[in-house]
Amino acid sequence: MATRRQFSREFKLEAVRLVKERGVSVPQAARDLDVHENVLRKWIREAAVGDFRGTQFPETSENGWFSGLDRAYDFR
Repeated sequence: MATRRQFSREFKLEAVRLVKERGVSVPQAARDLDVHENVLRKWIREAAVGDFRGTQFPETSENGWFSGLDRAYDFR
């Protein structure tokens, strides 16, 4: 029986940012990250409401996405 993979909060945040801020399509990002498209879409929905298993995201910008990520993660 296969075990379910677990992903860190940081991995999920980076995946969401890849789609929302870099403009990569969900199908392409899912392939690149080796996750199912539906899993990535779920993370995007959770990020929109600021909840990954009850933990709060960094400060959000006026459009609801992350303004604090640039300080926390270097995506360049």
